[in-house]
Amino acid sequence: MQVTELFASELEKELIRNPHGNLDDFLPEPHSSLPQIQENLLYICASGRRILKQMEQYAFSNLDGYMLLRTREGSGIIEVTGDSCTLKKDDLLFWDCEDFIQMKSLTPEWHIDIMFFNGASVTTYYEEICKMSFPVFHIPQETFSECHFSEAMAMGSVITVHHAFMEHRLLTNLLTDLITDICMTHDTRKGKAVPAYIDELRRLFTNNCEVDYSMDELAARFHVNRYRMTREFSRFVGMTPLKYLNNIRIEQARALLESTNLSIGAVGAAVGIPNSTHFINQFKTKLGVTPQAYRDGYRAFREVR
Repeated sequence: MQVTELFASELEKELIRNPHGNLDDFLPEPHSSLPQIQENLLYICASGRRILKQMEQYAFSNLDGYMLLRTREGSGIIEVTGDSCTLKKDDLLFWDCEDFIQMKSLTPEWHIDIMFFNGASVTTYYEEICKMSFPVFHIPQETFSECHFSEAMAMGSVITVHHAFMEHRLLTNLLTDLITDICMTHDTRKGKAVPAYIDELRRLFTNNCEVDYSMDELAARFHVNRYRMTREFSRFVGMTPLKYLNNIRIEQARALLESTNLSIGAVGAAVGIPNSTHFINQFKTKLGVTPQAYRDGYRAFREVR
């Protein structure tokens, strides 16, 4: 039995202990997997978008994996050993499934996105996050990486090596964004407020990554010294403004490669890297493949599905 099939089988056994639990209502078909490479990657065991009715409840423990559960609408309660917590809209639970947990809806309908996953590095993310905020944190939709979460959930069965690495990248981006958002919130609670211009600068890069920015002009725009801007941005975001901008550009280029027939040069120009050679090098540095190889692999993956 493969990795993800084993997880779903174990989950079903745990749910049997609870007469209200039903795996068919809770998760989609278990994923197949590529265990020979998944050992070193992050991978999804099972995921789904579900609606829990009032009085429905699920309980499980002793599972080798982790869970992200996000409330979209309504509210529910989680009960763990010696404690309980209510989850409302935009609340996110990150849970080690080895530990006991019971979930039930408090409203007529509790709309949740849920993902079970595992992998070599997930414990590191979990332990670091637990030092700051555990087990539930509120992350508004405008700051939470909805794109990575939705894409990861939609990946479906792992059927190719390329697919497995795409899934690993999505989960890595999701967990990295999550811990970054929590770190920024944690700094704010400790009295280290994130300067408003930092958030504005992030939005500017995200919404207009194609612009040819000058750090001196940006510093003047936000009325700060250039070196202070770089220092504070690095402190609260975890990287320099230029590296953050470049990451945004490559992510948006990836989306264009998947969804359009634009030439490689046109894709680079559309995200603010008009020099084709430079764009190809930047893309390969971040994702490990050239833009053309990425596009070819993505299309082959879609055709197989």
